[in-house]
Amino acid sequence: MLPSIEKLMSCDMYRDGGSLSISFESSGGTEYTLFFGIKHDITPEKKILPVGYKPPVLQKYVKSEYVSKITGISHPEIEKADAEISWKEATFILDECGGFMSGFETEYSWVYPRMVEIAESEGAYHENS
Repeated sequence: MLPSIEKLMSCDMYRDGGSLSISFESSGGTEYTLFFGIKHDITPEKKILPVGYKPPVLQKYVKSEYVSKITGISHPEIEKADAEISWKEATFILDECGGFMSGFETEYSWVYPRMVEIAESEGAYHENS
């Protein structure tokens, strides 16, 4: 079951050559990230070229508390669980996020429409996008 989105947290581009993500909080307060990892090819000249996107991954961040059995001291922990999802499910999540984009301020606002385009094309890479 896909999470119900309560608020957007961030849109990001990674420094790996083009991976993209959008992070949000569910109605239950759990944080999620929809991640599109870039796929690369290496040319005979050893040049790295983007060729598309890997299947989408929904990352869930579960907050918990660790208590040392020895000292009894506790501290917060966050566990990450990754689940590969379909492009159709990614499109659904992005549609839900779209309702929160108006008024959402980030220097990476261009990431959202780019992710929509990628999801609709099922991971195709477009040079001029």
